[in-house]
Amino acid sequence: MPWWQVDLGAAHDLKRIEIVTRWEIDQPETRRDFAVWSSDDPAFSTHVVLATQGPAPLPHRSIFSAEVKTAVKV
Repeated sequence: MPWWQVDLGAAHDLKRIEIVTRWEIDQPETRRDFAVWSSDDPAFSTHVVLATQGPAPLPHRSIFSAEVKTAVKV
C-alpha cells in the first residue's frame, strides 16, 4: 500500500489540512480511499486519524481540504 510521510520539524497546532492532487495526470485511484494520520512517533505506533476520503475519488485537479476537528498538536 502506498504511503506518504511529512515531518513538520516541530510541534504545530493543526486546524486544517489541504492536499493538492496531481494535476499533470488523471489517476482516480490515487484520489480515493485514503486517510490522513497524525503522530509524534515516526513509526506511527500511536496515531490520530485527522481526515479521510472514501471510495469516491476526488475530482481531477482538485484540492483535498479538511478541518481538523480533534485538537491535535503534532
